[in-house]
Amino acid sequence: MLITPLYLEWCSITTPNTRFEPHKYTVTMVLSDEDAQRFLAEGRKVNTNEDGEHRLTAKRSVSRFIKSYDEEGNPKLDLEGNEITTEKVNDVPFLLDADKQPMDVVVGNGSKGGVQVKSYPNKYGLQLELQGVMITDLVEYNPDENEIQF
Repeated sequence: MLITPLYLEWCSITTPNTRFEPHKYTVTMVLSDEDAQRFLAEGRKVNTNEDGEHRLTAKRSVSRFIKSYDEEGNPKLDLEGNEITTEKVNDVPFLLDADKQPMDVVVGNGSKGGVQVKSYPNKYGLQLELQGVMITDLVEYNPDENEIQF
């Protein structure tokens, strides 16, 4: 599914946000009223602030854990009775410019573009997994030299 928001915020597209566990790739999209209503009708959670701006965040975990099963479909257990899982590292979302060429920049707030996501349900409702971003109007992130960086 392709979403073309008004602009993007809090982008951690090719380098994950490591401030919280689990580490994730993220992008927050500022949506039009029309797109916000469409997502709400689908049962998704759209955040709307007091100024009427609508935001939706797509995420992708850096890795996930996959359960191991025996031939009969039962979870495999270790000697202590815990389910055996294997960690799988997820692919990094793609980041492209308007000509569909790979980019290696840190995308800043206010950049414009499209976001490709994959929809999936979980116990919290319908979620959007970040697949990639195409930037049509880049605002490159340049932290202030006096800004604390940790």
